[in-house]
Amino acid sequence: MTGARISIFIIAVLFSALAAAQERIPGDSESRWDARPKLEIVAGIAMGHLFRFDDEGFGNHLNFGVGVEFPVWGKLRIGADINRTFGLSPKPAECGAILSSPGEPMPCFGTAREGVASAAAGSVTVSYFFGEGRIQPYLVGGISIMGASEYRSTSIVHDDYVEFQENRVSSTGIGPTIGAGLRASINRHLSIRPEIRFSDATALSSLNLSQWRLSVGFAYAW
Repeated sequence: MTGARISIFIIAVLFSALAAAQERIPGDSESRWDARPKLEIVAGIAMGHLFRFDDEGFGNHLNFGVGVEFPVWGKLRIGADINRTFGLSPKPAECGAILSSPGEPMPCFGTAREGVASAAAGSVTVSYFFGEGRIQPYLVGGISIMGASEYRSTSIVHDDYVEFQENRVSSTGIGPTIGAGLRASINRHLSIRPEIRFSDATALSSLNLSQWRLSVGFAYAW
């Protein structure tokens, strides 16, 4: 599934959620909503984008996440979640960057890949919800931890050829996460949670990765 298809799917679900949230069935107790549920479990599908500020992006990929959230005071809620990015595909290292003479690249032997191979993140957050209506905007912020691995290539230059070697580097980073979203209630128990979030995980990490997520979460509340 490409990044464009994921984006179209998320937008379609978002508009469907907002339309469903506006409908009320008179006399049906399940059509009412609870603006401050005691506990909420959220599972979501997202478009995830991994990147380095000073280097490159690694494309848009399918991302799944799950989390839990409960109130601490008034409209303030605390939560924790984990997510994983799928479909990451390191690219083969390209030959031809090293020249034996002007215009004559040296031949290459061996194979190596470059790029992020896996990424999973977790966060602890605080959210503030606005209003008591069926649709509640909210802001979220907290601390994120991301574990990732990346393939890197090393070029060993010999007299008449270049030898490729592949290394896999794994690292865990920590940093702030911030975002915004909507809680669109369908009834007392079900809601849909479209959200956009940025997570930084550059501190303490040799990979210096950060992540954008555009997600649609499906929540069940008690």
